[in-house]
Amino acid sequence: MTGIVRFYEWVYYRCYRYSKKADSRFSLHWAVASLYVQCIFTMNLGVLLFLFVFIFPAPRISGSRWVIFAALIAVALVHLLFLWHKNRYKRIISRFSNETAEQQQRSDRLFGWYLVTSTFSLLSMFVIAAALAGLH
Repeated sequence: MTGIVRFYEWVYYRCYRYSKKADSRFSLHWAVASLYVQCIFTMNLGVLLFLFVFIFPAPRISGSRWVIFAALIAVALVHLLFLWHKNRYKRIISRFSNETAEQQQRSDRLFGWYLVTSTFSLLSMFVIAAALAGLH
């Protein structure tokens, strides 16, 4: 199993555990966790794209907001179908469900730091973009 797949599954399981703790007991935790993963990875992708454009300036490509929104919705639906097909979400959950309490606590703490650094990088990106927009 490659490192990227393992990381994706780890993030999904952490989001699943958070959904079990925070969301209603009647919610579809596997689907809510999928949306959490989408939000996290979309946020990180935005930061990476900003860095790429910041390092390698390119001509501005503009697209309408509804096209971007539709693309994000399509990716979220495809991700839900990917997890639902042949109960992939159950395999991911079962792979991590036998962790000890100490392993779960360590992984939860690491996931918390991952979220903090992701959020901080997104906020930093907005500050830099605002500063650059003020200079022009």
